[in-house]
Amino acid sequence: MLPDFLFALNNNRVVMLCGDTGTGKSYVASEVFEAAGWAFETINMHSAVTAGQIIGKYDPNDKGAFVWHDGPLIRAMKDGKPLLIEEANAMTSAVSLCLYAPMDKDPKKRKLTLIAHEGETITAHPDFRLVLTGNLGYRGTERFNPAIQNRIADYISLPYLSQELEAQLLIKTSKIDKDTAQNMARVASAVRANREKSGFRPLSTRTMQNWAEKVKGGFEPMRAAETTIIPTLADEEKEKDIVREFVKSVFQRKKKLDDD
Repeated sequence: MLPDFLFALNNNRVVMLCGDTGTGKSYVASEVFEAAGWAFETINMHSAVTAGQIIGKYDPNDKGAFVWHDGPLIRAMKDGKPLLIEEANAMTSAVSLCLYAPMDKDPKKRKLTLIAHEGETITAHPDFRLVLTGNLGYRGTERFNPAIQNRIADYISLPYLSQELEAQLLIKTSKIDKDTAQNMARVASAVRANREKSGFRPLSTRTMQNWAEKVKGGFEPMRAAETTIIPTLADEEKEKDIVREFVKSVFQRKKKLDDD
């Protein structure tokens, strides 16, 4: 996956990271940008996002005069930064129209005319990159129209992190101890592996980080689970009890093995 993503970035190809909610699509993109030393713009798509929020619009200043403010797309194009569009397949058709030219296969043709701002034409900086993320087929979203679909050069699928990598991520981001991180990663891995049989929703990487942060804050893992992963997985009290017992068994099994 990573070689494909790097190839797309290095060759100025429009790329989409696809995967279930919480597989770490945004995390992977931001980590790569950070490693490369690239500042980046980002926007989270949903049905209420307007073209003006992406391109720019006039807003009143403290003196009551209306002043133009560039949106994230224009800032990225001008400054030569990546633009990360999260949940891209939730964008409306009006918003998608703004992206046709900036997504052109030929980087030299990535231009946008700001009709609302005196017809100013913005030509994308050579370092401008466009990265989309989304869960294709997720309820509440739509298929891309052909114009957008054909402008994406690479669709890269991201699975959930392996147990080992997830433990490493929790250690890195939350600074919890190795044994606790490994137990937590075992819980997530088992829940995801048995999602069809159990009916529980998969644990997202983001939810796991929330759990780890609370453990780092001084809560025991089981206590921290009560307000993080357990309500994420289950609504009914009976289901919550099942999750509690499973989490408890994972941590107790590790402790028993250590004692032996």
